[in-house]
Amino acid sequence: MKFSARAQAPGKAKENVLIFGVHQSGPDKILLSNHTKPYDRQLTSLSEAKIFTGATGSKYFLRSVDESSPSLLFIGLGEAGAASPEDYRSAGAKIHSALHADKIANAAVITDSFSPQKLKKTFSGDDYLLALAEGIALSDYGFDKYLTKKREIHAKEIVFYVEKKTNSLDQILDKASATAEAVFIARDLSNEPGNMLTPHELAKRIQKFSKDNGLSCKILGL
Repeated sequence: MKFSARAQAPGKAKENVLIFGVHQSGPDKILLSNHTKPYDRQLTSLSEAKIFTGATGSKYFLRSVDESSPSLLFIGLGEAGAASPEDYRSAGAKIHSALHADKIANAAVITDSFSPQKLKKTFSGDDYLLALAEGIALSDYGFDKYLTKKREIHAKEIVFYVEKKTNSLDQILDKASATAEAVFIARDLSNEPGNMLTPHELAKRIQKFSKDNGLSCKILGL
């Protein structure tokens, strides 16, 4: 999966799916914001019907009836100031799950709508955004090396739209991608059957990983 950042208004997005973070102003009451203003009517109707209230861990996919307008994926972030980065990581997993279920290849995250309304003392806004990106990236894992039928991979690119692009955003997305890549390597190793990943084979792979990434590696007793 590829991440990219773009300074552009959501209304000009070319992707068929726009993803918004939605907070609550209280239990079962959506907090309307400037970032979701074009869709206030839909959000209010969903909230009043208690279909989607922006609760932590919730999501709602509002599919477009024609190709002239994008589908909307609303991700619940809970009450303003209550969410932690881990909640945002879970929200990222919800995003990936929804895109995968509908076989969507490209989507746009309206980044500013995910800005925490209040920051917890020990975290910055970047911590939340990194957690969101990590949640999306880490969910894109599957181990099918020895399966005849490989898993389908649908989500190809996620674009993060912002009013003003910064180097910080690029660094956050790069870090999330690098973290996911490292975690996937570890997961692959742990999922390998013992008769395939022998101690000798593990040593060989570690040597290759080290060489590919400019690290020195010394194997004792190989």
